[in-house]
Amino acid sequence: MDKIDVSVVVPVYNVEKYLKDCLDSLERQTLKNIEVIMVNDGSTDGSRNIAEEYACRNDNFLLIDRLNGGLSAARNTGMSFAKGKYIYFLDSDDYLVDNALELLYKKSENDNLDVLLFTSYTFHDDSPELIMEKHVKYRGEYTHVYSGLQALQKFIDNNDVCISCCWIFSRLGVIRENKLKFYEGIIHEDHLFQWQILSLSKRVAVLNSPLYCRRICPGSITSAKSDWIKKIYAVRCTIVAGDMFVMQNPEIIGKTTCWFMRFWANFFFMDWLMLDEYTRNRYDLKIFYIEVADVLTKYGFGNNIRLWLFYKHPKIFGLLRRIKRFVKVLEL
Repeated sequence: MDKIDVSVVVPVYNVEKYLKDCLDSLERQTLKNIEVIMVNDGSTDGSRNIAEEYACRNDNFLLIDRLNGGLSAARNTGMSFAKGKYIYFLDSDDYLVDNALELLYKKSENDNLDVLLFTSYTFHDDSPELIMEKHVKYRGEYTHVYSGLQALQKFIDNNDVCISCCWIFSRLGVIRENKLKFYEGIIHEDHLFQWQILSLSKRVAVLNSPLYCRRICPGSITSAKSDWIKKIYAVRCTIVAGDMFVMQNPEIIGKTTCWFMRFWANFFFMDWLMLDEYTRNRYDLKIFYIEVADVLTKYGFGNNIRLWLFYKHPKIFGLLRRIKRFVKVLEL
């Protein structure tokens, strides 16, 4: 294929039950100048055999094998092989509507976009019915092309901050020029990546249409029982890496960037409260707390008195929480 419009990266790990639905949707895409990069991340079931079938019958489907390293590592591997003008990341237990890539490509070309955001249907594993849920639809109106920082601020203003990287269609050049990668070894890895690419993008638009079909199934990363230590580690990594990213790109500093730092610090705070006292006193978790507190001090606490007490005066915060257990007066 001389010209590749879109590279689609599909991380594959133990999804033999769902993989055909995903890859069938890519075979059906009305945009034909695409490449599909399937990254087998050390699957131990029949997923690799299924992916190999599609690679054998489609010249534009490429299968890459790697040792298991997690979702971020698989995406990074696929990204390194990408040759398209645009890149898209599709989870292997979900799928796209048939004209999704064509719509995304044409709008991105017409408006000369760096990033195009869109929305999703959801469906349950035991039912093919597609559901348009409120939490995966933008509340605000986005009718113009914005800078990435303008778009992020509008998302904040409209309470539209939850975005999956599977709902982001990006120009590959923006990623390569800025050496962006997914943070490996953590959960919720796309939170940092999407903020980074949006912060640096010059032209961003929103197509408030459901083109992605997200499967709700038992045992997925997002629906599994919470592991609070993993969550705390992930948020700590996001905050520390985010601070490093700001130092490398000082032009993005402003109220929007400070808001996101406080946003993540609030997640760390809420996850911390889920731990028992013994676990909180673990040495590594205490170090995480100190690192987050040090970073957040640089970006301010806004008017959030809870965060200010939690990070700046933890003993007072702990005392007030103990008082609250007996006297329900303070709203902390």
